[in-house]
Amino acid sequence: MEIYRKRRPCALLLAFLLLLSGGCSAGNGETYVDLESEQSQEAVSGLNLETGDFAYDDKAGSISLYTIGEGFLYSFGTPRRKIDLRSGKAQYFCTIPGCAHTMNDLGCLTWRRDMYAPEAAEEGVYYIQGSRVMLFHDGAADAVLENEYYTDYEEEVYAESKTGLSFLAIRGDLLYVFGPTWFCTYNRKTQEKTQPEQLFCDSLILSAVVWDDSICFATESMELYRYDRRNKVSEKLTDKAAGLSETDGSLYYIRWEGETPVLYGFSEAEGAQRLVENCSVSYCVKKGYLYYQSTDNSLYVSRLDGSDKKKIELTCQEKPLEGSVNIISSGFMDYVFVIGGTDDRPDECVFIFEAGSAEYLTADFGEE
Repeated sequence: MEIYRKRRPCALLLAFLLLLSGGCSAGNGETYVDLESEQSQEAVSGLNLETGDFAYDDKAGSISLYTIGEGFLYSFGTPRRKIDLRSGKAQYFCTIPGCAHTMNDLGCLTWRRDMYAPEAAEEGVYYIQGSRVMLFHDGAADAVLENEYYTDYEEEVYAESKTGLSFLAIRGDLLYVFGPTWFCTYNRKTQEKTQPEQLFCDSLILSAVVWDDSICFATESMELYRYDRRNKVSEKLTDKAAGLSETDGSLYYIRWEGETPVLYGFSEAEGAQRLVENCSVSYCVKKGYLYYQSTDNSLYVSRLDGSDKKKIELTCQEKPLEGSVNIISSGFMDYVFVIGGTDDRPDECVFIFEAGSAEYLTADFGEE
C-alpha cells in the first residue's frame, strides 16, 4: 500500500466544501424483485439479462453511488445492497456469514457512511473510504492505496480532510484516482502507482473522462477542460458545462444556454455538435439512443439528433415516479438502468431498458 506525501503549491481562488452522505432502502435478508410492468411485453421469471464479456465498469468518473459489475448492480447508499442481474434477487453487499447487517455488527459494510464512488472490475469492487482506495473481493475489503498528497487548494478548503479522495474511473488496466484538483493511477495488474498530477488549482473537479491520451474534466465553476497527459497542459474547451460522459470514442456533456441545458457531442473529427435541448445532467447515450430526464423531470428516449422521441411514464410502488433519477449503463452491456424513488429511498425502484426501447423490466433493492 503506497502513501503519497509530496505537496505542490497552488493559488486559491475559490472555496467550496463538499459533504457526502447517502441514504436508501433498508432491508432484512434477501428479497425478490417485482417484474410486473404495464409496459413489459410479457411476464418473466428473473431478469436474465444478457451481457457481454466483463472486465470493468467504464462509466465516467464522478461522485456516484452506483456501479455495474459482472452480474450485479451495486448501490452504495445505506444500507449497501446489490441486485443479481440474472435471478433478480436483491442482496446485502456484506457477505460475512451469519451477519445480521445491523448498525451494531462489527465489520459489516452495510451501514458504513464513508464508502462512496464504487467502480466494479473483474477482481472486485473498488471504492473510496476517506483517504484510501479500497478493494472488496472474496468477502473482504483491503486498502490498495492510501493518500497523503494535497495542494494548497485542499489545505485551504478542506482543512480537516485535505488528503481525502473524490472519485475513481477505470480504463484498461489503470484505475484513475481523483482528488479534488489532481489525479494519479494505480495499475490493477501490477499494483504500480504513479505520482499525483495536478489538473486544476482553483475549483473542485466534479467529473472526469479518460479520453485517448487526455483527461477531460468539468469543474465546480462549470468549466470544461482537456488535460494533455503527454505535455501536462490543460486546455479550456468551453464554459457553463457539466455532466461528462464518453461513448464509442465521442465525448458528451451538458452546456447551459441561458437557463436551458443542451446536450453536446464532441469528437476529434467533427468538433462540438449541438444535439438535444432540455436535457438535464441525468442522461445516458447507448447505441445511438439517448435516455434523458428533461428540466420538468419527465423521462424520454430519442435518437441522438432528438428524432423518434418517446416519453416514458414510470410507476414506483403503484405511484407515478416523481423527482430526479439516476440513469446509468456500462460499455459491456446493451441495457440502461433508471434508478429513482423517494427522498427517503432514492433507489426504491430500478427500471431496466434494452437500448432503444421504451419498454422496461423493474427491480428494487429490497423492502424496508
